[in-house]
Amino acid sequence: AGSRADVGAARLTSFSLQAMLSSASWAVLVTGFPTLLEITSPGADAAEVAIVILAVSLTRSPIMIPLQAFQGVLITTIADADPSRRLAGVTRILGILLAGGTALAAAAALVGPWLVRSVYGPHYDPSPWLLGLLTLAAVSMASLVLTGASTIALNNHRAYTLGWVLAALTAVLLLRLLPLSVSPRAVLALGLAPLSGVCVHLRAIAGSSGRR
Repeated sequence: AGSRADVGAARLTSFSLQAMLSSASWAVLVTGFPTLLEITSPGADAAEVAIVILAVSLTRSPIMIPLQAFQGVLITTIADADPSRRLAGVTRILGILLAGGTALAAAAALVGPWLVRSVYGPHYDPSPWLLGLLTLAAVSMASLVLTGASTIALNNHRAYTLGWVLAALTAVLLLRLLPLSVSPRAVLALGLAPLSGVCVHLRAIAGSSGRR
């Protein structure tokens, strides 16, 4: 309590509020998404909602869990990189992520339904397209995490927060407004919403590439 911050009160308050907003947005897109899906799907078939929620969790794990360990390495790499090469470095990593995620999506579509039925029973029978597309949506979310980590490496907390908040708001709007059933709404919200935040982050990274 007696310690002093290394910045003034106004800047410290701003950083704290930005951290709270980005954490809340993370919660909406990740841990809170099942609840959000239920809230925006009144009257939907409970079995379909349960299958979608399970499929979201299963398709995210192979991508998001290793990514958490990789973030620290990425932040160090981007922070130490030559400014003119930052954007190229991030896009190269995103390309690798997309290639690996596409392969995982194909595998999920081929063997995923059988694995889910084997582990969880015949009541859980997701379609191949649902598992494949949700895996690609997980790639979209992973891209947001990676570009967000890159903006943190550049000490651009404002762009980091704006990207996450925009992605969360877009997801809420898509789930609320799309006149579709639960499965396609979930796929579109998880696949498209993070891309809005990725665009914000990439713009910030591109802007930093010209500064030395």
